[in-house]
Amino acid sequence: MKKIKFLIFGLLLLSIFSSCSKTEERKFATTINLKRIKPEIENAYYGLYPSIEFIQDSIMLISDIHNAKKVFSVLSVNDFHYITSTGKRGKGPNEINIPGYIFYNKKAKLFYILDLGKYKFHKFNMKSVLKNNDYLPESSFSFYEKYMPLRNVKMFSDSLIIFNGNTGKEILYVMNQSGKIVNKIGEKFYEKSENISDIAYAQATATVFDVNPDNTKFVIAYNLFDRLVCLDVEGNKLFEYKGSNSFEKNFKFFKGPILHYDGLKVGYEKIIATNNYIFALYNGEIGFYRKDNVVYNNYSKTIRVFDWEGNRVTQIKLDKEVYDFIIDKERNRIIACESKSEKPFVIYEFPKELIKK
Repeated sequence: MKKIKFLIFGLLLLSIFSSCSKTEERKFATTINLKRIKPEIENAYYGLYPSIEFIQDSIMLISDIHNAKKVFSVLSVNDFHYITSTGKRGKGPNEINIPGYIFYNKKAKLFYILDLGKYKFHKFNMKSVLKNNDYLPESSFSFYEKYMPLRNVKMFSDSLIIFNGNTGKEILYVMNQSGKIVNKIGEKFYEKSENISDIAYAQATATVFDVNPDNTKFVIAYNLFDRLVCLDVEGNKLFEYKGSNSFEKNFKFFKGPILHYDGLKVGYEKIIATNNYIFALYNGEIGFYRKDNVVYNNYSKTIRVFDWEGNRVTQIKLDKEVYDFIIDKERNRIIACESKSEKPFVIYEFPKELIKK
């Protein structure tokens, strides 16, 4: 009986992907090729795959959830020199047991991390972090386990939190700081069948998203589809992009109640929304696979650029695979993390064609 259910699930997803692959081919008219600059970085260990969380004035916050001592490092955004670390790992009060998802309140200059061991958000004050090497954050508000799994968390309107990745049919969930869901925005582009487990459905419809600077629009892109959609705060669809890249082979690997990512083709990996453009880190290749007991990874070399009308402005081709990036607006740079490097930070000059005067 289980085999029949899994077969039905596989056929359902195959039909979904087949229909996506029949959409009209939509190419980007122009391509901008960028070459990286490798900055001189002092000897410091930032983890196996550190992520760039945000830039605040002249500093940037780096996270490494695998670090056994402290989760965060603060670096100079100018020359990448190390300033301090924070986010002590542990099970004690205001220590981080299992580091999870991070978001930033730009206006208040606070950042938060969800402790998956306690299902509590810890609140960090950047001024205190810079003054005190032994600083411990405040325990802030709770996040209920029933909302899991989630994939991204963002601050919305300085008082609300918005997240995605839930097992429900909606794309985004808005939560207040009492832990109550106050709104649900948008719906995933296909409905959950009774033959699909909740976790498998959440995995198959996983997204990355961002909010535009004036908190009026959301841009969402699917991790296992070549599909991107823009919504307003009421959930109305402003535009949708459906790529021509075929992803229907993904779900032949489905073997149980969860998806096995080995051999799956990856769509979008990160979204950054600015006042004028949407920057979408796109892969289009198999994310990782095994051969002769060795794991091989493919990361992204393409940043697709859209405007807020849904027009395909250009695509940026990077000369190195990266797994994370951020736009340093003040210095007209793209800072990225390249794969397979002990000093992963690289710089790309921001395309002059995209600088609005």
